[in-house]
Amino acid sequence: MRRPVGKFARRAVKKRRKKTEVSGDHLDAMPIDDIHALRKQVKKARYAIGFFADLYRKRRTKHYLAQLSLLQDLAGHMVDVRAGQSLIDDLQPRNGPDRKALDAAHDMVTGWMMAKSASCRDQLQAAWERYRSLKRFG
Repeated sequence: MRRPVGKFARRAVKKRRKKTEVSGDHLDAMPIDDIHALRKQVKKARYAIGFFADLYRKRRTKHYLAQLSLLQDLAGHMVDVRAGQSLIDDLQPRNGPDRKALDAAHDMVTGWMMAKSASCRDQLQAAWERYRSLKRFG
């Protein structure tokens, strides 16, 4: 069955947008694994819109893609912070002469990572609200 590309594009973009919107509910209490899943949905939506960008008004597409890119970046930072925390938690030795220095460094880095993650979550929430306020794409 043949369909005009515009109709196909609208359906593809709408499908990705809907999945992204469902994934982004309750960001304030969302576990990091769910934020990672949201990041993947945002990435798919961004790629779909980017692929069909020539079918839409350039200004609107550019703005929408920029907002999706910001969401993807912020979610990625949060996932990276979790990975970094896992790495710092695995540092050795926990006994011996280096223990106090390592414990102090661990606590300092952990505090910084927690602050960074909280900041990213706040920024992600604000970016999500801006994204949701955009006129629906597709």
